[in-house]
Parts: sequence; C-alpha cells; structure tokens
Amino acid sequence: MSKERSASRLPLAALAAALAAVVAMAGLGVAFVWTAAVGAAGLIAAAVLGAGGAAASPAPPAPAPKPAAKPAAGEGRPCAIDPERDKMLRMTGELAAAHEIQMLLVPRTFPPLRGCPPFDLYAVLEPAREIGGDFYDYWMLGRDHLAMVIADVSGKGIPSALYMAMARTYLRAFSRHIHDPAELLTRLNREVARHNPSCMFITVFCGIVDLATGVMEYANAGHNHPLRRKRGGKAEWFDDADHPPVGFVPDLAYAKKEAKLEPGEMLFLYTDGVTEAMNKNDEMIGEARVAEIFDAAADMADSCRAVAMNLQSNLSEFTAGRDPYDDITIMTYRHPDDQNWDHLDGSCEEAGAEMGDAVLSSIGTVSSVSVSGSGDGRFFSLTDLK
Repeated sequence: MSKERSASRLPLAALAAALAAVVAMAGLGVAFVWTAAVGAAGLIAAAVLGAGGAAASPAPPAPAPKPAAKPAAGEGRPCAIDPERDKMLRMTGELAAAHEIQMLLVPRTFPPLRGCPPFDLYAVLEPAREIGGDFYDYWMLGRDHLAMVIADVSGKGIPSALYMAMARTYLRAFSRHIHDPAELLTRLNREVARHNPSCMFITVFCGIVDLATGVMEYANAGHNHPLRRKRGGKAEWFDDADHPPVGFVPDLAYAKKEAKLEPGEMLFLYTDGVTEAMNKNDEMIGEARVAEIFDAAADMADSCRAVAMNLQSNLSEFTAGRDPYDDITIMTYRHPDDQNWDHLDGSCEEAGAEMGDAVLSSIGTVSSVSVSGSGDGRFFSLTDLK
C-alpha cells in the first residue's frame, strides 16, 4: 500500500475509532454516550479536515509572508474566502465521513458463510440523508440459530444515527447471554427509556430462527409487520400483537411469539420508508402494492439478493422525480431446504468475523479499536472489552 493511500485512510480510522469508543460506552448510559459524542465532535472534525482530508503531520514554521504587491491599475483584487461556502464544504466532508462510518455498522457480507447452514439472506439500507436512523443486523447464535433485527429510530440525521449505533451495540452485547427476542427488546427498552430526555423511540422487529426446525421466535416493538411467502404461494402478513416502540415505558415487558417456517419459505422485513414511499404526485405506494411487488419478485427469482434488488428497483421507479423523505431498509431471508448439516465443521460462530461483526462479550471500556479490510468488506472491530 502506498504511503499516500495509507495516509488518506487515517482520518477515516480516527473517525471510526471515535465513534466506536462512543458506541461501546453505551453500557454507562445514554446521557454519557451523548456527552461523549458531543465532546468528540471537535476531534472528529479536525481529523477529517486536517490537511484537506489526509493525515496531518507536524509542519515546519511557515516563512514570514512577503508584503503583497499593490495591484496595477485595471487588475482585479484577490477573491476573499467566503466563510459560508467554507463552512458548507466542511460540513459536507464531515457528513460524508459519518455516512461511511455508519455503513460500517451494518453487515455488508451475506451468506453463504463458512461453516454455517445454507440459509440465504440479503439486506439494503438507503438513508434519506447522508446518515439516518434505520438499521438491520444479523448474527449467529451457536451453530444453528440465526438472529435477525430490523429497526427504525424516530427522526432523521445525527441524533437518529447516534441512537441507531447505541441500540445495535446494546442488542449485540445482550445477545451474548440472552437468546430470547422478547427479553432482548425488554432489556434494550429499559436502557433506552431511562436515559431519553429527547423522547426519541425505536421500532424494532427481532427474530431468532432455529435453522434445524424452522421455528422462529420473535418480538415486535411497534415495527411494521413482516411478510412471509411459502414457495409457490402468496405473500401473507404476520399476525402480530403490537407492542409500543422501544423508549417510552422503562418497565415494559415485551411478549414473545412463534412462527413455523417451511423449507424454502421467504421473509420480507422492511421499515416504513418502504410502504410510505411517495411519488411526485404525492401518492403513497402502500402495503398492498408492496406485497404485490414482493410476490412478483419472489416468483421471478429464488435468491434473496435478487428479490431485494427487485424491490429496491421498483421503489426507485415509483419515487422517480421526488427526493426521498425517509430512510429505506429491506431485508429478505429464505429458510434452507437442506436440513442435513452433519458435514459442518462447527466453525459457524467464528464466521461472524466475515460479516463485519463487533464481537462483544460485555460492554465496558475500549482498550483497542482497529480498522481493517478493503472495498465492500471493510469493517471496524472492537476488541478487549472488559
């Protein structure tokens, strides 16, 4: 790697380290996270802006400026720096860096995963602005249990993005010891609700699938009802008992439900930016039309990636000519046909590193942060959490 290329990555590494440290401190309370985030903002901006975005090394003292020559008659005077334009350029750079960091927080590597059962899953996240409050996640719990989460934080922009990072970190950390989706949401709600002066909330769907039996345990905190579709059948809405979003009532206990997935059955999880997408005539696409598009896409393709891309393409076509109003997140999952996994070597949990995992044994202080990878596989990891 060239020195120039290596230097250009340092600001991104600094930004990743600052955000990672703030997120990992979530266990100390939302108020602390917020304070740390605000305090780190100046350091982050300096890292991104130093030397025009490259790593800044100590520079020798600048020579004394020579007196400017008086312009000759008819010559134009030098242009003054426009402070508003300079401020806008700085903000644009910071938001672009923040967008890239936020994309590192969601998995961008999808099945097949080494040593794991042959399930299929794919997801797409499109923030309406540079950064947003939607997120998705998935990870393995043991060899044959898959956890899936999709969520939507109220509002937009930087506050929503901070809550998004905090919620994802809590869920990953709690899941090291809790494998019940209702208890995961109950614990998440307790932490968010008791430190929530801004009255923000998060809608969350959390499901844990037993890949061997097809039983999915799930809990829903005010999120859009998923769609399910048996192979060759028609899309159906989950029959859900709604619960309030995370963040309102500190002592609320969420209920767990079960669904049995058949081999080859597909799930479609999404945020309200999908069903509430508007076209240039102020028409909403609506749930019924989204279900029809999902049916047609699943008829044409078996892979989750193809179905998700088809849904995304249809949404883009519907909203053409109008700026996006809300974040759009799509997740598709197909239950495996093959139930014989005797040949697996037991390394499925370790494949989490290939998904860009932050492996959290508990939340505490960060003693090491690293940035690694390249291209679409780039991720940051938190290590030595104690």
